[in-house]
Amino acid sequence: MDTILTNLNDPSWWFTGLFFVVIALLIPKAITFMHSIPLHAKGFKRKSKLADLKKVKGIRHDDTKVLIESIKTFAWMVVFILSILILMYSYLTEPIWLGNTLNNTPTEKGLGVALIALSLPIYVLEIIYLKQDRLLKVLIKHRDKLRITSKSTRT
Repeated sequence: MDTILTNLNDPSWWFTGLFFVVIALLIPKAITFMHSIPLHAKGFKRKSKLADLKKVKGIRHDDTKVLIESIKTFAWMVVFILSILILMYSYLTEPIWLGNTLNNTPTEKGLGVALIALSLPIYVLEIIYLKQDRLLKVLIKHRDKLRITSKSTRT
């Protein structure tokens, strides 16, 4: 009886007993979540494609709007490339600054974490650029499908 009371008061006993029970309950939920990811990704892809097609439908007849979308794509590309160059320049000129971002200790681990944290905006800009580039490709594809008819009559 005394061992049961001491076990009930011991947090490590509770952890040992309850941890595996919680893990056993969470495994089926995790498996069903993993199986549902492709379904949600498919729905997201379809919604994104539909939004792009709606935007393309309103733009493809106007030459100026097509040109503006093309300019936006190349502007995002330039911003993306410049952000990479700025990060590389700051890394080459101030490696100690990147190393001192965590706890003022220039370690290799701290440098790697800081580099990943500072490169996060580059990934965001890359996603924006790739989305705009995909929109431009769809726009050009649908622009080429247009049939322009003239009002002249043959005699």
